[in-house]
Amino acid sequence: YRKVVSNNCTDGVREQYTAKPQKCPGKAPRGLRIVTADGKLTAEQGHNVTLMVQLEEGDVQRTLIQVDFGDGIAVSYVNLSSMEDGIKHVYQNVGIFRVTVQVDNSLGSDSAVLYLHVTCPLEHVHLSLPFVTTKNKEVNATAVLWPSQVGTLTYVWWYGNNTEPLITLEGSISFKFTSEGMNTITVQVSAGNAILQDTKTIAVY
Repeated sequence: YRKVVSNNCTDGVREQYTAKPQKCPGKAPRGLRIVTADGKLTAEQGHNVTLMVQLEEGDVQRTLIQVDFGDGIAVSYVNLSSMEDGIKHVYQNVGIFRVTVQVDNSLGSDSAVLYLHVTCPLEHVHLSLPFVTTKNKEVNATAVLWPSQVGTLTYVWWYGNNTEPLITLEGSISFKFTSEGMNTITVQVSAGNAILQDTKTIAVY
């Protein structure tokens, strides 16, 4: 006897078990985040900063993305795949900018915010105050910066016999000396990863 093998399917079996492409159900945007490519919350004035938009769920191909850089400039994209390498932007001014991103599709929307500190390098600090004063008279001390606008700064002041510094966000302070003698005043200015300082001596009579 000889067994005959046939490759011919009948009764629609091939059609029944053949894979057919199906349209995946869409999803509303969820889990939206916006971050810088290096993970920092700072950027340098006049230099490119790369922003990355991340979405946990959503229809990538049919999503409208709107990004507002907070400096009067905004851009729109029609799908996330066109933003895989990030969004590059250059800030022309220093300050703290509220960067917002919103994604929309037919099923919903989501939004996220990033507060970005844009700075420029601090090059010089000069402490300005009188050379001479009298006891119990108010003295004004001012930290003069170059350049004058560098972004978010922290000022650390040491004066008199204080064992702890005075920390401020302003570049000027006022204080009094209660005894005669020579006194040293130091200001340290923290700008990003850099700290600059200046020291002056004042005579109290």
